[in-house]
Amino acid sequence: MSKVAVLHLPVGGFQKEGDTIYAKEFEFDASDDIDLTGATIKMQLYCGVKKVFDVGTDVGGITINNDKKFTIDKVDAANNNLAEGKFTGDLQIELSNGNRFTPFNVVFTVVKEYTI
Repeated sequence: MSKVAVLHLPVGGFQKEGDTIYAKEFEFDASDDIDLTGATIKMQLYCGVKKVFDVGTDVGGITINNDKKFTIDKVDAANNNLAEGKFTGDLQIELSNGNRFTPFNVVFTVVKEYTI
């Protein structure tokens, strides 16, 4: 059984509470046997058992750019209601042929905003 990679978001650091969450683009290698045309992609984050963040191609927040590339869209500061904490979840892709896989688990860290 292969191990699922862990992606720490935002890449290289942390998110400040109440700040804009910038878009993050992902691209599969041209040689990968993956075609995102017609796929459904979703990412959910949890605090314990409570879902605190839910984006996807079906509910908004994830855009498929082409057959190999997708973007987790920007969240404006006014719409960022994530409180301080470390949230866990995953990103799942279901291809148009019904094959479903989880390329990575997600850890999203939000730190306290002192300046309001």
